[in-house]
This record gives sequence, C-alpha cells and structure tokens, in this order.
Amino acid sequence: MGINSILKNVKEIEHASLELRKSGVPIAEGAAKSWDMGRAFDFIRGHSKKDACILDVGAYKSRLLEWLYTDGYRGLYGCDISGIEWRWVASLYLREMRFLDLLGWLCGKGPIRLSRQDLLKTKYPSSHFNVITSISVIEHGVDTRLYVKEMSRLLKPGGYLITSCDYWPTYIETLGTLPYGLNWNIQTQKDVEGLIRLAADSNLFLIEPMDFSYEEPVVKWNGKEYTFAFFIFKKDGP
Repeated sequence: MGINSILKNVKEIEHASLELRKSGVPIAEGAAKSWDMGRAFDFIRGHSKKDACILDVGAYKSRLLEWLYTDGYRGLYGCDISGIEWRWVASLYLREMRFLDLLGWLCGKGPIRLSRQDLLKTKYPSSHFNVITSISVIEHGVDTRLYVKEMSRLLKPGGYLITSCDYWPTYIETLGTLPYGLNWNIQTQKDVEGLIRLAADSNLFLIEPMDFSYEEPVVKWNGKEYTFAFFIFKKDGP
C-alpha cells in the first residue's frame, strides 16, 4: 500500500496506534487520528533532518508538533486562524524539563513558535519551510486554489506539503453543521482530484499516484460516517 491513499478499515488505525506506541509518543486524541498523524510523523522523520523548518497549519493544539519536538526537532512553527491553545506548549516544556526552551517561549522565541494567522495569507517569508503539514484542515471552508498557492510560496524547492482531510468518495450533506464554528465539507474524490490539478499549477506534485480505493466508513463524528484521505506533494521549482 502506498502512502497517498484512503484510510480503509479499523485494522489500519490499530496498526498506526501500535507503531506510535513503539515510537514512545502519546496517542492522538481519537484513535482514527493516529492514522494520518502517524503517517505524517513517520514521513517527516524519514525525509527531514532535525534542523528542518516545519510548519503545521491549523495548529490549534498540535499533537504533531509535540511529537516532533519530543523527537528532537527544534525549528517548529504553528498557526491557526482561531488562535492557539498556548498552555499545551508550556506544559510540554515543563514535562520534558526543557527550562531554557520554556524561557525562550516566554520571550517570544523558542523551538515551537505559534501565531494566530490565516493560512491562506501568512506573514512567513517565502521559501522558508522544508515541510508543511495540514491535518484535517482543508475541509473547513478553505479555498483550495489559494491554499496550494500559499503553501507553494512558503515551501523551499524540494519541500513537502503533507495534507489529510475528511473524505468520502461521494457527497455527504453537512450543511448547518459547524464544528469549531467553521464550515465542514467532507471531501469527495472529485474534490481531491481537483486539488491535485490546482497543486500542479503551483509546482506541487504528488510524490506518487493517489490510490482512491476504499472499504468502509471508519470515522463516525457529528452524525456522519466517512473516512480520511492522506497525500503528500513535493515542490518542484521556485
């Protein structure tokens, strides 16, 4: 099974959770998130050095940044339009007994730098990041044309954009359901295919073809049944 694929069944979640336990990191809230977050974590560790600059967008309380910090990464950034839950960063530094990191954080610096920003028009410099992660973000009212354009601007040539989203091959009605106060549009195969085409216009190309095969709706949330899609782009050119 390739990395660009659909979460097919509960066994895949169980396997992902087991691998995360072996890595010694806390399991994500909600067992199903172990699947896409675990894939992102493994890919970053296999394709990035510890001094890489990594951005997590939609990072209200980023478990992924926490895992990467625990694993030795220090150039970590997170942004969210709804603001950031700051307390988890302080508790992370205290738990790891990283008091100099805590002091740096209190001074507005430190290895994890969080800010309140719209991911479609950030203030970060161009060609700054080696990796950008976007875990279950684009289904919440994100303009995908602007999304790939901004992510491409932020990435260094050869950098990676890791994306996951709520997914079902055909349309599921979610009108009137506003998790976190945001729109919610479970992505269809047509939506993901459209995103892939838009990404190519911004010099972002899948690292391998997308496998759209699926088996069952693994996720049950807000009265809907669906699954997750996961795919990675690589930036080619400026």
